[in-house]
Amino acid sequence: GAVNQDTVRLAFSSQLAAQRNNAALQRQIWDEALNAAGRSMRDLTMLYRLSSIWAWENESERTLWTIVRSFPTQAWAHQTLFNVYRARKDTDNMRALIGALREGDATTPRYKYDWALLSLLVTRTPAWTPAKQAMYELNKTDPANASYATGYAMALAQSDKGPEALTVVEKLSQEELALPARAPYLAYIYGVARRKVEMEKYAAVQSQLTQFLPEEAELIRLGREAVDRPLPKKIESAIRKTESKSD
Repeated sequence: GAVNQDTVRLAFSSQLAAQRNNAALQRQIWDEALNAAGRSMRDLTMLYRLSSIWAWENESERTLWTIVRSFPTQAWAHQTLFNVYRARKDTDNMRALIGALREGDATTPRYKYDWALLSLLVTRTPAWTPAKQAMYELNKTDPANASYATGYAMALAQSDKGPEALTVVEKLSQEELALPARAPYLAYIYGVARRKVEMEKYAAVQSQLTQFLPEEAELIRLGREAVDRPLPKKIESAIRKTESKSD
């Protein structure tokens, strides 16, 4: 279909700047092309296709961000961008992307969960944060969802609530606990709860960590670090009560 001719001219002017090895001018002109495209989905799609054909990673990324912000319902754009960041293991940008989508539609559980989980990974604090509260709300709404339960248990573990975290994960079935992607989270949760046998069981996936984000791999180290720390007497008593109930 018809596209804005100014957008087309600017795109090819940017290509000319690239051929002359003028990266700063290339970027400047491409940004002008994005401005010329405005809120035209047709023009923005054309720019994305050109940047892909020319194998321009930065321009492709900026164009996708423009589409995501202007047209949040274009699932292909944010999925493509998410896949790029996942391949790079770029957790911060994954979180920024999901955060932008969540701002546009705070009611979608997937955005809420992904944002909360990525926030827990990049920001470790004992304080009860909005991300931890989001995990609590998701788990309360759908307690049968194993992903929500694991996320909520992780939030509790980060806040030094090992016994409460154990209560949540021990409701999961063996099939749900055996999911490889869940292993680093379980290693951390059991480590904080000082359950060494279970922690080591899930930490054994260390040799397969190429598929995980760096922050997920770090959870195993943190679990191993936590499992041998002395427990405060109050928490030790609570864990013993939890174990006696399970017996």
